[in-house]
Amino acid sequence: MNSNRAIVMYASLGFAIFLLILGIILKIHYFNILTNPVAAIAIFLIGALTPYGFYEYSQGQKIVEMERRLPDLLRDIAEYSNFGLPVSQALIRAGNNEYGHLTPLIKSIADKISVGTPVEEAVSSSEAEVHSQVIKRAFTVLRKATESGNNVSEVLRLISEFTGEIEVIREGRISEMKNFVLVMYVAFAVFFFVVLAIDLAFLPKVAESNFSPLGFSAQTVSSSTIERIFSGGIIVQGGSTGLMSGILKDGSFGTGAFFTGITLLVTVVALGIFGVL
Repeated sequence: MNSNRAIVMYASLGFAIFLLILGIILKIHYFNILTNPVAAIAIFLIGALTPYGFYEYSQGQKIVEMERRLPDLLRDIAEYSNFGLPVSQALIRAGNNEYGHLTPLIKSIADKISVGTPVEEAVSSSEAEVHSQVIKRAFTVLRKATESGNNVSEVLRLISEFTGEIEVIREGRISEMKNFVLVMYVAFAVFFFVVLAIDLAFLPKVAESNFSPLGFSAQTVSSSTIERIFSGGIIVQGGSTGLMSGILKDGSFGTGAFFTGITLLVTVVALGIFGVL
């Protein structure tokens, strides 16, 4: 997974650089950092952050789904053990069930046990394939309980209840963070439309006169320069909103990068449609 992450990261960065070079060669206004640096930087960030962020976000969602189904897996293994099946047979039976993104992992363990690999070794080798601390801890406890020969079904039942409580806490936190994210996007939308109204209604009037709202003469600071500054402010605000909303969602920078790229994309497209980019 780390190698895949590096490949996606470098590919995203290369794609973003390619966009800038293409813009300079073809003299595309929005992509040309020499003639429109604000738009070019925004497009560079979109190209660099969106693919990488999407990869990280999708991997994070996959892990969340695996952790959500973990209590079901542990509960099934505990029930099989209660019926008198050894842990090895319980894991093989569980390998025939469906647990979402957790299914390939449990099938891998079941296949290893089926060909004669000891339960402890099969579970231990599969721990390295998991990028979730919750699942790793659960597998470690399962392996230790199997090695000690104690009441494995009772241990698994307790782990299942504990992981289920963790999932409830996480779902509650995500639900609370949704309110903060909504407030952030509403604030950004208000800021966006206020600045857009200034760009479309106020600055054209300034351009027709010699008055400058910044206290300089119109010859010193043109309305197009002010418009570009305002557009830059919108882009910075949009990127910050996307980054913070992604981090608040699940505490991951990858999710923040993905939300930043999407927010910047929507912002740049909207500014381009209204002709103020």
